[in-house]
Amino acid sequence: MITDTRGIVLRQVKTIGGRRMISLFTEQYGKIGAGVTVSERGKSRNAAAMSPFAYGNYELYISHGRFHLNKGQVIKNFYRIGADVDRYMAAAYGLELCDKLLEEEVPAKDLFELTVEFLSTMEERKSRYGTILLAYKIKLLACLGALPVLDRCACCGKPGKHLMFSIPEGGLVCEDCLAGMAQDGADALLYKVDFVILDILDHILKNALSSLQKAALDEGLASQINTIIDRFITYHLDPGDLKAGSVRIEQTEV
Repeated sequence: MITDTRGIVLRQVKTIGGRRMISLFTEQYGKIGAGVTVSERGKSRNAAAMSPFAYGNYELYISHGRFHLNKGQVIKNFYRIGADVDRYMAAAYGLELCDKLLEEEVPAKDLFELTVEFLSTMEERKSRYGTILLAYKIKLLACLGALPVLDRCACCGKPGKHLMFSIPEGGLVCEDCLAGMAQDGADALLYKVDFVILDILDHILKNALSSLQKAALDEGLASQINTIIDRFITYHLDPGDLKAGSVRIEQTEV
């Protein structure tokens, strides 16, 4: 069967005989691994569409549950991302995290559109790329249905904006449940938060990434949120080591 779909190249791995394996995040099929033949000299007209960060239309041949990428046509290659090392590292981190957290062949159209928006916003960003990456991570969790509990106690369900965050419990915890944890001597990863942090998370979740184009977070607040989100992801989703490494959240006025 031959079919067409929009896709984003997350990763490319060389194999033997001029073959490559592409980790392709498609609109129709979710993340797939697709084989492709690319000229080693880069003369293939498909080469640009097979590069990481490429967003394009792809023709796939599907046989016995396997995908082969016949050809691709670039919609946008986001080449300006690579003009700045910090911007490239932030974008690479976002795509690598997406690649690690996506299940194979499970459609995720909301996350697909979010990732296109992430790359577009990152390309236009002039500096302080960590803020956009942090927002992408939070919204990625929402798309995956894995967002921390932020509107009630993750233990007993008591509504409200509670001011302690438990990594193992997966969200905010109320004072009563917190006292129970202390009494039980639970070895929990707990973080104190405040209403400013909760308002920032709420703002990110309710607004498009593109609306944050000119916004940047205070370094101290961003660092706190980043630590909580990264440890939450590690504890509950276990993405493993990310080759792109960590990205600094820069300080500026909002």
